[in-house]
Amino acid sequence: MQQKRGQVTIFIIIAILIVAGIFLFFYVKNKTASLTPTIPKDVQPIYNYVQNCLKESGENALIRIGEQGGYSLMSEEVPFIDGRIPYYFYEGKNIMPSKNHIDEEISKQTLSYLSLCLNNLSEFRDKGFSFTFGDPILSSKIIRMEIILELDYPITISKEETAFVLKSFEKRIDNNRLLDVYNLALEIILSSEENNNEICLSCFFDSASKSNLSLSIDQLDYSSLLFTIEYYNISTNSSYIFKFAGKYGVPNVLNQSAKKLSVPKIPDIKADVGKEFNAVIIASGYNLSYSDYTPLFEITKTGFITFTPSSRDIGNHSIWITINDGYGNKINEVFTLEII
Repeated sequence: MQQKRGQVTIFIIIAILIVAGIFLFFYVKNKTASLTPTIPKDVQPIYNYVQNCLKESGENALIRIGEQGGYSLMSEEVPFIDGRIPYYFYEGKNIMPSKNHIDEEISKQTLSYLSLCLNNLSEFRDKGFSFTFGDPILSSKIIRMEIILELDYPITISKEETAFVLKSFEKRIDNNRLLDVYNLALEIILSSEENNNEICLSCFFDSASKSNLSLSIDQLDYSSLLFTIEYYNISTNSSYIFKFAGKYGVPNVLNQSAKKLSVPKIPDIKADVGKEFNAVIIASGYNLSYSDYTPLFEITKTGFITFTPSSRDIGNHSIWITINDGYGNKINEVFTLEII
């Protein structure tokens, strides 16, 4: 009997806690709502304008950040190619920026674009509004599939005898895969750091494929590679591009000398849409085999390439070919295939 009474007591306590929790939830919700000022009807279009400026500025900043490998401005502390594309790996050292650093760079570039966007408030000034701007503080955060922009920016809006202050703004840029792009770049650089004089091209391409990202690798000189990671953004109906480079020192990371294996430099080639393309990769060595890293075609084990380009293939493609011999030697060669 006492056990049943004890059970009833426990149920009563649980019920009281549930009711108290529900009451506390609605109390806090109503309290928070009362602290949030309602935007006047005539000020609402200005608030919407700032919100749109924030999103547009963030989207433009992300394009620049991608083209410049995570940087808004060039830094003297980081080596760059042509003053635009940063090295993430430089002669044995990992100098890749952290994700938090790229967050900060996005904030800086977004604020730069935002100030330009907010200069164009003539539409509202013509209606009798005047503006006083405080100091903006922007926080950007890269998370999975989106970028969060949180802006603390006091804007005093005055008209005749009344004034209202807008302060907090937030926008999310959806369908952005910068986090996936960053993780692939990090994987490439960590692999490079582990083995300075040998890189695993197939590993990089496989990782990109698993992440549903496009990876292009171009040889800049005898020791440097340009990495371009790309994906299609359904929100902007365009491709997003992120670039960085690696300098691997000597010996040449791509073409390790091999006594038994030699491959002449492959020239750049053109192919026509709708016409069968045929080519053969020439190499000398013992028991050779060939492989490629491109979705355009499959090279045969004996080095022959045959395929018919379609209209969707138009453009320049960096084609990587790996040649192995029976002694375990390997050479990676790259050439440009232009489809017209």
